[in-house]
Amino acid sequence: MALKPKISLRQTQRLSLTPTLRQSLNILALPMTELITAIHDEAAENPMLKLETQHEGTFSGGRSAYDVATETVATTVSLGESLHQQITLMRLDDVVRSIAFYLIGDLDENGYLTSDTDDTVKALGLERSIVERAISAIQSCDPPGVGAKNLTECIFLQMIEAGIDDERARLIAKHLDLIAAEDWPILLRKTQLSEVEVHELVTLVRGLTPFPAARFWQEERPGSPEIRIERDASGQHRVALTSGMVPEITIDVDLLTRSKKEPGAREFAARCQARADSLISAVRFRNKTLLRISNLIVRHQHPFFSGRADHLIPLTRAEIAHQLSLHASTVGRAMAGKYLEWSGLVYPLSFFTSSTLGAESGLRTSAYSAQQMIRRLVERETADTILSDEKIVKKLNADGVDITRRTVAKYRGCMNIPSSFERRRQMTARRTRPGSPGSVNFVKQ
Repeated sequence: MALKPKISLRQTQRLSLTPTLRQSLNILALPMTELITAIHDEAAENPMLKLETQHEGTFSGGRSAYDVATETVATTVSLGESLHQQITLMRLDDVVRSIAFYLIGDLDENGYLTSDTDDTVKALGLERSIVERAISAIQSCDPPGVGAKNLTECIFLQMIEAGIDDERARLIAKHLDLIAAEDWPILLRKTQLSEVEVHELVTLVRGLTPFPAARFWQEERPGSPEIRIERDASGQHRVALTSGMVPEITIDVDLLTRSKKEPGAREFAARCQARADSLISAVRFRNKTLLRISNLIVRHQHPFFSGRADHLIPLTRAEIAHQLSLHASTVGRAMAGKYLEWSGLVYPLSFFTSSTLGAESGLRTSAYSAQQMIRRLVERETADTILSDEKIVKKLNADGVDITRRTVAKYRGCMNIPSSFERRRQMTARRTRPGSPGSVNFVKQ
């Protein structure tokens, strides 16, 4: 039976990454200093843009906004800037390059890609192969491991960069749990590799990092605060954007009016006006989003802003997104590289969000609060009461903190606190170290 050809019409809705949408997302992700540069660059090319310097705001201690910026502005290239520069030099299709730039905004501070590929494909209405090529472009950048979706992929990418073939790299990266447990017999059986190969690969893995963007933490200096938190006479906290740094953007109405009267300039003026309107809209959206997120943070972290500086209530970016009816990636872009000033100190917005402990038991503790509890336990130690990680776990569990020994070890490492063995050795050395002639040794008990 022959099939007759049929012609049918189907209407679908697709969200494409238009230049306007791309600009809005890029502006949202820019830190203050990069935003100022972007505004001035656009004004240099667009005669319809009119920039006006705002009145300079003041910060705690009488410092001007300009002073704070010059003291805190980052002098090194950020992870985002580095990736932008590398991708710009790649031979990619324009669409793939645009998606790669878009996805850079979805990287967390460790360099991991937080957005789901399926969600990105659905949101942008693109073919999956295009999104995957953009992800591959990011993953081919330096530092090795950047753009990974999880630890397994992060280690795999670093092994490939180190020259390990694809098959063996996948075998080892898939069994990181066995390496951590040092279960060599099972690892040998599951990988079917020789002892020599396993030894070489495990030695390599132990020299790799689960935090590919770590060097950018070490190089990055605090940025300029764009949010200021103040307490009014009634004790309420007020959230405001800092002024005096970002110029006010308007359209030069006089020039626009004159241009429309000249036939040869009308089309050019219309294009410039559209670009100016797009930039103004993007900056307004950025400011509005920052204020909404900051207000929510201040309400949620009320104990912190009320003087309990070591206490943070668990708060995730997903929770912020849900409460503000925003996409999680929008919240991530808005918070990346943004800072607020409170009581004379500058904090990154990401400081107020953290992973949560004890979610399953219902007793939630922020990772930051747990770290401070560990620090206080260690600070109270004496030479005879050094706490092992296991003992720290038991004390925290008794206080209602659901935490494992591995997590304690991880947090201890983040705070540069040595192991119990090393702390005992250091304290013993201080007690037995001979003093200089005529001096007296004091032992802190």
